[in-house]
Amino acid sequence: MPLENDLDKILIIGSGPTLIGSVAEMDLFANDAITALTEEGIQVVLVNPNPATISTDKHPDVTVYLEPMTLDFLKRILRMEEPDAIMTAYGSTTGLKVAHKLIQDGILQQMGIKLLTINPRTLAMGNQQKRTDFLSKLHVGVNRSWQLANIAQTNITENLTALKEMVSFPVLVTKYNRFVRNEHLGFKTPDELFAYFKTESKNETFSWAHYRLTEDLSTWEEVIFNLIRDRDGNIVFINYAGAMEPVGINSGDSATVMPVLTLNNDQVQELRFISKEIAEKLNVLGILSIHFAIRHHGTQIQTKVLTIKPRLTRSSVWAQKVGLYSVGYIVAKVAIGYSLNEIIDPRSGLNATIEPTLDTVSVKMPYWSLAESGYNHYCLSNRMQASGEAIGIGRNFETAFLKGLASTTNFELCWQVFISEYKKSKDDLLNDLAHPDEMHLITLLAALAQGLTYSDLQNIIYLHPVYFQKLRHLIKIAHEIHESENLSKEILIKAKKYGFPNELIAKLQDTTVDQIVKRLKEINLQPSYLQIDGSAGVYKPQVQSFYSAYNVQNEVQPLASDKKVLIIGMPPLQVSVTSEFDYMIAHAIHTLHKNGYRTILLSNNDESVAANYENLDRAYFEPITVENILAVANKEKVKDVLLQFSGKKVSALSQKLIDNGLHIMGREDINPRDKINQVLNEPFRELKHVPSLTTTDRAAVKKFVQTYGFPVLIGGFSKDTKQKSAVVYDIPAIEKYLTENQLDQISISSFIEGNKYEVTAISDGKNVTIPGIIEHLEQSGSHASDSISVFQPQNLDEVGQQKLAEYSIKLIKQINVRGIFSLHFLKVEDSIYLLQIKPYAGHNVAFLSKSVGKDITAIATEVIAGKNLQELGFKDELWENDNFIHVKMPVFSYINYQSDNTFDSKMKSFGSVMGRDTELAKALYKGYEASDLHIPSYGTIFISVRDEDKEEATKLARRFDRLGFKLIATEGTANMFAEAGITTGVVDKIHESPRNLIEKIRQHKIVMVVNITNLSDSASADAIVIRDQALYTHIPVFSSIETTELILDVLEALALTTQPI
Repeated sequence: MPLENDLDKILIIGSGPTLIGSVAEMDLFANDAITALTEEGIQVVLVNPNPATISTDKHPDVTVYLEPMTLDFLKRILRMEEPDAIMTAYGSTTGLKVAHKLIQDGILQQMGIKLLTINPRTLAMGNQQKRTDFLSKLHVGVNRSWQLANIAQTNITENLTALKEMVSFPVLVTKYNRFVRNEHLGFKTPDELFAYFKTESKNETFSWAHYRLTEDLSTWEEVIFNLIRDRDGNIVFINYAGAMEPVGINSGDSATVMPVLTLNNDQVQELRFISKEIAEKLNVLGILSIHFAIRHHGTQIQTKVLTIKPRLTRSSVWAQKVGLYSVGYIVAKVAIGYSLNEIIDPRSGLNATIEPTLDTVSVKMPYWSLAESGYNHYCLSNRMQASGEAIGIGRNFETAFLKGLASTTNFELCWQVFISEYKKSKDDLLNDLAHPDEMHLITLLAALAQGLTYSDLQNIIYLHPVYFQKLRHLIKIAHEIHESENLSKEILIKAKKYGFPNELIAKLQDTTVDQIVKRLKEINLQPSYLQIDGSAGVYKPQVQSFYSAYNVQNEVQPLASDKKVLIIGMPPLQVSVTSEFDYMIAHAIHTLHKNGYRTILLSNNDESVAANYENLDRAYFEPITVENILAVANKEKVKDVLLQFSGKKVSALSQKLIDNGLHIMGREDINPRDKINQVLNEPFRELKHVPSLTTTDRAAVKKFVQTYGFPVLIGGFSKDTKQKSAVVYDIPAIEKYLTENQLDQISISSFIEGNKYEVTAISDGKNVTIPGIIEHLEQSGSHASDSISVFQPQNLDEVGQQKLAEYSIKLIKQINVRGIFSLHFLKVEDSIYLLQIKPYAGHNVAFLSKSVGKDITAIATEVIAGKNLQELGFKDELWENDNFIHVKMPVFSYINYQSDNTFDSKMKSFGSVMGRDTELAKALYKGYEASDLHIPSYGTIFISVRDEDKEEATKLARRFDRLGFKLIATEGTANMFAEAGITTGVVDKIHESPRNLIEKIRQHKIVMVVNITNLSDSASADAIVIRDQALYTHIPVFSSIETTELILDVLEALALTTQPI
């Protein structure tokens, strides 16, 4: 029984939105924690402003705050709710930061609130010096470090000479930045280090205290151990994982193998002993993740601890999905006082003291957003840049590796890269491997195919011999397939046994996939499916999840039901396919269950909350490919497939599935795009049509501009990947865009400024209901997911809303297809333009569901499954709603890929938060605060506006001036303000003096940016650079007069009048 039986109410700090390389989505674990606590009769308070989370849905005994996780808001919630304790383990890095601020503030001590899953010792492990001191006292290996804070500021040469005597090379320099993430730079020689510090010392903010030197372990192997410790000191190890790439590449960007294949039993036991000692000395009550650096010396290893994380991490997710160990549930039970032997794992049905035992090999592969075109490239380093991941599971490493690749890469692009690299010289190949990018594993395979030896590669990529042998084995099989004239049964069995997909076999044989499928049928070779159990087959688990294998006994029989559906799950998280889609899939699964369907999910996205095994009748942990979808459908004898909630890429598979005899649930075997195009080309008289063109001919683009004039919105596809659109105002800008993007298909349309609205509609084929209308703030050229979304619309009165709803109902009735639709309109004065209709759920369904208080996905799913809107109680009308105003704020991650496209921003929307209040200005303020873009009450503001907005901008500048803000602007804007009597500093434009303004933003000498531009030529490039740097440095950016006015309303309401008499 729990010792902490005085815990009646616990507050869980959520992780908030996902930030690439920083904050991981912990919704899966938070949901399990809620279950673990509420079944004990404990009230739960959850704080998380991310609307696209299952844990923030309404649950009995759970109070949810979709509020900013800042100190001020949390203190208010703590005083309102008066919890007995706070759990931080479910908040990713956000939880630890918040806990640290609450401790420093003293409110926890004042209110007698306990901290669970963390204590002052474990919290200190985030500090490198404290961690080093702690491990040194335990005589545990840690990389040597040299603190520079005590070095005098004067005489840089003398100080550098002293450094040379005390530092061993190679060395890693950590530069501590106040407003952005710390930088880590490696130096091999004293001369390189001296040159770096001489350059740094010229900065006016230079201080030795901002730097730390540590022993460079970048060539060592990285291994991760996860453990849980209870109140009695019992420890269970839930996962051992090893990265294929060395420490120099962040483990989040590495191919990670479970279990560790490079350590023998004695070495594993050695690391277990160290991990236990660390956990005991820290008095851990909860979970601990320890990253080790390993160097092999024959059968001996040298070990050093890299990091200690007292929270749930991505590697904890692997244990839950692959080892079938309910990490989130068990950590919550342990935190409230249960010992491990008192807990039964709800997934495996085993006692929590039993460690997961694997009889499979799993390989986690990273996914890099926007790399599928082949034009954007990542330079891999110790900073994580992957946006998502997937896990390949197999009976051997080769299968797991190829499944992981199939889940995270574009096959055609991989093949092109392989052929290109294979043709290169040995020196060029080695040079490419020495500078790894997102395709470095394909480059490695090409090197092995060319015959490069282990000795050729080892001092460049530092690959363990085990992986070298396994990858060389793959190349050997590929060679046998390529050389086989008739593709014998033996070779085909071997190929499938080691994970070769049909597409790859077809390429190697220079034939079609259809021919390979035909050959497989001839020899009756089909995949078997084996159960994931976490006990190496000893115990039967409580849930059904499977992976494919060949030439083994099958463990799956089709589900016995006439009502069953195959749901295509989430691909890896990426820009444009975020947790909002996962949220909808989870709701769809739950709804189908309630309606008597047996549910089967295909997905190997380990971060997916929809793939929570106990909510499904059956899960197949496989890559989302046509081959796998058809194989699972054949095994389960299922015809109905649901994919409307899985995003654009998955929806694009629908025609191939139909061609292979499957039925897209809710649709006739037709492509709704045909009907949509017909509707778009012939809209109602009341709706205007935006002139547009889709072509492959550049001359046609110029002709379009001659006919309709500027500005235009230009975009298109490159290698089936949609490129970011841009608004351009002249021919040189068009030519520049086309040159930089290398489009296979060009789309161009007139760009018309106005208010943009998004309508969500649900149709049963005859009747149509409208859950809500969302207004997009900021410039209407922005992508929907990058703009601020507002519900209720603020620039559309009730009559206007009813009119849009009526138009939407008429349009969707014409399409006459069941499902959920997203319609985009543009309102310019009294004119309304129809922009697009999407035959699948959009990004804003989760946000709209939270706003209207109804499960929109559930209603759409019931309609797709065959119910009519009337029997569900919905009419052909716009839904009623309360008076609250809801704002969805995009949260941007910095994606540091190399691209020649100057129209492309590196700050990409990858998540969202929600602000809600009775007034738009307050809701918007909350949204900015929740997205970690603090609205300051003082400081310097940079303002740059286009000519047509200068009168309005002057009014805004005067209001900022009265509040005590200082203003700086480019020369034209500054002169205008001066004429109005407003004192304004002058700063050069970016293209005239790049460092001036950017340095001020980087150093937070500017605290807010108002930048309203026509996005043309130099103005476009300037706007992107300014926006990227400001958002990266957590400075709010306003790109419309309206948004700036709203923020001013809040600042004026908060400000006290301070004026001389």
